[in-house]
Amino acid sequence: MTSKHRVHRMVLVSLGAIQALWMPACVHQSQFDPLVSKRIRAKTTTEFARGIYYKPGDHALTGLERELVPVIIDESESRKPDSDRFICTPTGAQSDQCDPQIATIYSAVSRITVGGRSYDQVLFVWFYRAIERQLEIRGIRIVLGPDGFPMLWEALSPRERTRVFFVSQSLEQLARKQLGLPLAGRTFSIERSTRNAPQVVVARVLQDGPIPMGPWVYLARPPSREIITLLCRCMPSQVSQIVRTIKYDLQPIEAVPRSAQSPWLNSLTTPQDMTEIFRWPNIAALAGAVSNE
Repeated sequence: MTSKHRVHRMVLVSLGAIQALWMPACVHQSQFDPLVSKRIRAKTTTEFARGIYYKPGDHALTGLERELVPVIIDESESRKPDSDRFICTPTGAQSDQCDPQIATIYSAVSRITVGGRSYDQVLFVWFYRAIERQLEIRGIRIVLGPDGFPMLWEALSPRERTRVFFVSQSLEQLARKQLGLPLAGRTFSIERSTRNAPQVVVARVLQDGPIPMGPWVYLARPPSREIITLLCRCMPSQVSQIVRTIKYDLQPIEAVPRSAQSPWLNSLTTPQDMTEIFRWPNIAALAGAVSNE
């Protein structure tokens, strides 16, 4: 055997060993975990004793981004929260530099497709300084139906492997009417089977608002800062006391400094086909019209 063939064989053996180690983990990650699904749904009714209230300030952005801006309730342990707990604005060339005196939320509009039809999607993301001075990112994506009203929301965190969604009451009712009761192991009719979409969970159904508007976003206290739930602004509050109100600035996603960018963040505006994620009903029936092409 020549040295060239020996090297080639060694590479194949090495790749086989790597594949043997990698495949079980991937199979495990793709399995549906009913306990994870149950936990995600259960936490949506959590009541906060205290919270920091973030609301949009004056900003120049218009259109969907201005129309759908979120209002955020950040759980607080203290009546006088430390400024390091606040949403911050990335600054400078270092990845851990973030100004807590200025709260900024970044936004972008993109498109998703369902069954060959295209729908608007609006992204909002924001940053925190983590315990080890690294930046943490959280965010939401909102998908609009053919009537211009939100029909789907996704909670975003680079830490989470499970994709967590919230659906509008009208979309879930339409799915139940057209497709029947939820499938085995699922809670909502819009959800695909646990076999076909094991890493997708619908956490909650949100009431339809009287006009298109951004949601309430409830975030757990540090260090997790996980998105506990989303609420329509027409739904009852889940916080007892607001200890501080902060106005945030709204900026386009292009304004995020290069030092704070990441492949995960950049992927959030990539057009995606969501046809296989849910058991979609005839979405056009939400408005009695077809969506924008």
